[in-house]
Amino acid sequence: MADTVNLVLYPQYQNGAEVAAVNKKFQTTLNVDAATVDSWFSTVNPTAILTDVEESVAVKYLSAI
Repeated sequence: MADTVNLVLYPQYQNGAEVAAVNKKFQTTLNVDAATVDSWFSTVNPTAILTDVEESVAVKYLSAI
């Protein structure tokens, strides 16, 4: 059985990042709507955006976002 990982988002934008572009990239990469992405960044708590995925899958998502 392969090891699985969780992909956790900490609700902070990198300095200099264009917020709209970052949000759009999350929407298209993870196939979620704008309200979902907004909810991730409107909290002070980290959010698990993928859970129990194989490490190779998580790496692909990290590369894409």
